[in-house]
Amino acid sequence: GKEMLVFRFSSIVPLYIKYQKIADFFTFFEKFYIQPLLWWLRLLEIGFFLDRLSLFSGWRSMREKVYCANCEHCLVVRVFEADNTKYVLRVKCAKKRWAKRSGEEKQYKYFTVARRVVTDCPDYSPMGDVNPFIKNLRRELPVKDEIYTLKESEL
Repeated sequence: GKEMLVFRFSSIVPLYIKYQKIADFFTFFEKFYIQPLLWWLRLLEIGFFLDRLSLFSGWRSMREKVYCANCEHCLVVRVFEADNTKYVLRVKCAKKRWAKRSGEEKQYKYFTVARRVVTDCPDYSPMGDVNPFIKNLRRELPVKDEIYTLKESEL
């Protein structure tokens, strides 16, 4: 005779429940872990694409360093001491982007200007290629604060 494959209903139901739980887990995992991850990746792709096209002039990649020394708004100013013939050099932002908590404008020492880096500045306007400029600036800047004296012709 013919052999018939017979399944009892009681042996199939526990297997169905077991595999249904596994399927539910994968559905949950995909819905709450995989899909949000894919959404973030799409947003990053769109962001990098827009950054490369430069559609938004003020928007930059968060990993990009903006050296304030290479910005046209970075100014070197003289700050006179009590004696009006002696001064030190300070650096400030013409757009007033450097501020103290009190709201007062912040000025940095001249020899530290190569260290001034921000990740986001809407007023950043580069003056040229940043890498050779910063490299040369670090080599040429003084290592400490220097006091300068006015010449007799400048008085």
